[in-house]
Amino acid sequence: MLVRKILEFINDLKEIRELSPDDMLLIESLEEKFKHCASRQQLNADNIQFLMNCFELRSQQVEVGFENDYMLNTGLANQKWIQLAKDIAPLTQKKYVQVLLPKITNSVDFNNLSLLTETERPENFYLGNDNRTLYRKRGLCEHLTTNGFILSTHRYLRTNILSAMSIKELTRLQSCKQLNGGFSIGEEQFTNFWNFLQKKVFTKLQSKGEMPLDLLPHLLSLIDKYYELKTKGSDFKLFKQAAQDFFIQLDKYCLDEINFFYGVEISFKEKKLYLLDFLIVINKVENYVLDEHFSALAEWLFKFNSVLKSKHTELYPFYNQVDRNNLNEGHPGARRDSAQEYSLNQCLTMLLSLFTLEFDYLPLTGHTISFWDMTNPVFSEGKKIFSMFKPLLVSNMIDQLVPQYRSFIEEYIVPARAEQSLYILLTRYDSVNDWYRHVDNSTLFKRGVIWFQPELLMHVLLRVRAHVPAIVIQIDKFLDELIHTCAQDNYDLLKQFRVNILFSNFKKKLPEQEQEYLIILLQLYEHRDTHTFFLSNCIDYIVNRLSNISSFRTGGSIQFFSAVRKIDCSKIVFSPMSYENLNEIIDLIKGRLQSPELNLDEDLLEKMIIYLRTLSRPILSIEELQEDISRARTGDYLGAPT
Repeated sequence: MLVRKILEFINDLKEIRELSPDDMLLIESLEEKFKHCASRQQLNADNIQFLMNCFELRSQQVEVGFENDYMLNTGLANQKWIQLAKDIAPLTQKKYVQVLLPKITNSVDFNNLSLLTETERPENFYLGNDNRTLYRKRGLCEHLTTNGFILSTHRYLRTNILSAMSIKELTRLQSCKQLNGGFSIGEEQFTNFWNFLQKKVFTKLQSKGEMPLDLLPHLLSLIDKYYELKTKGSDFKLFKQAAQDFFIQLDKYCLDEINFFYGVEISFKEKKLYLLDFLIVINKVENYVLDEHFSALAEWLFKFNSVLKSKHTELYPFYNQVDRNNLNEGHPGARRDSAQEYSLNQCLTMLLSLFTLEFDYLPLTGHTISFWDMTNPVFSEGKKIFSMFKPLLVSNMIDQLVPQYRSFIEEYIVPARAEQSLYILLTRYDSVNDWYRHVDNSTLFKRGVIWFQPELLMHVLLRVRAHVPAIVIQIDKFLDELIHTCAQDNYDLLKQFRVNILFSNFKKKLPEQEQEYLIILLQLYEHRDTHTFFLSNCIDYIVNRLSNISSFRTGGSIQFFSAVRKIDCSKIVFSPMSYENLNEIIDLIKGRLQSPELNLDEDLLEKMIIYLRTLSRPILSIEELQEDISRARTGDYLGAPT
């Protein structure tokens, strides 16, 4: 190949109007490289390597933009580069596609196992999520047709595992400006590949799976981030990064959940769009022009569940216009409960607040209240209030809690709020006045005090545990205590009360963002049936904890050698159908650990048994602990040497 061919290529590029800045820089480099070369001179190895470096530099723009992407833009500049790649490919012992895209690592399409060379035109390819795997559109079409038009792809050549298509991949498919891209399947005609996806594939997005509720708070956070950054006049790159973080989070979910999420239909400018259409726009946009899109997303979220409400003031006028007749006010679920259930929830929330809030009071006027093994300092009236309900709690007299609570509100809270004596004005601190106000208005949730069922906490925290690795250690400590509490031989109400105190303390130690996410998620799952799955959730969690114990040395480092191996979880997991309580389940797991099939090392087995014992040992009350301490002191005295 002669240098003349390169010089002609340079001149052809220079004649193109509106050449990209990247191509202009490459032209300068090419001119500098070949300005002293004779046109009849053959390209040498150094020249070819220089051209390969140019293709390498240009391919970097393919990953991030549209203009220089051979697969998306059939413009003249790209056609010139494609032809050059075809011309020099024989000199490099590579296929022309490998010249165009040097980072590509596959030669076979993962979806239908066809050779990439079976496709001639770059616009009939698309780049995979990793920017290193090239796919044929025909391969994807055949794969989708074979799999019932369920949106999916293969990411690995040697497995049959199906993965969800990423927003990055869908954006590339949607952005392709292919001329003459029409095709047919049977007698059905499609104008282009995206039209095929819209007609045959997107209509089936919600044929399997269910809404991944865990994602909705993340979407709400993205909306808030957009308005926050826009209001501050921040660089749009900050929002782009937030959007990419959301897409990374989205990719962690399973295929059916992602597809269901993509398939949500949302009204936009008198049309119905899929949620994936919004996500593609978010992925493509380069400045703050998404107000209408995010307003539509915010409306859909709020109508899905009113807890999904943006904190940004720019959306407040919209929320004020929404018809709230069919939406919940305050704490989600409150209006769906019966009056009796609602009052019981408010009563338990009020009692819980006495153990979880901090109160200010004059020195020497505070008191300590106790329940089981829990204590908390409160204002003087706080102890009197708790003493009204404590006998009912410890005796499991649930049916009497609501009448007591209603009379307590009328006879104690209302008068206490109305009292304006000088003594009250001087001695009652704002934190106490604030507490009275929230109890009277049933708004303690605004102080972060919400009553949750242990089954709900277990179910949701297992979801969070799988997707938020940063707080797994804290979650494990709490879930250990949740199981420990629920395994006690005590009334359910007492166990629920202790779990809620522990949860409140756990929540306070989390970063603010994780706190908000967790509370929203709990409220989204609140009316799901989590009770049915409680025992199976506990089994899965305990077995996972045991598996992790088998993966660590005493010092904490991960074991990579066969001397210490992870236990076979399948030999421990079982159906809880025949069991009624956690103690039976814990005992059965202990027995299975000692099975010859597992053949566990004695030290490892001992660690696991110790862990299981911590889940079932008795929890002593404050009174029992004090009695034990007194007995120990008496024993020391009587046993002292004389």
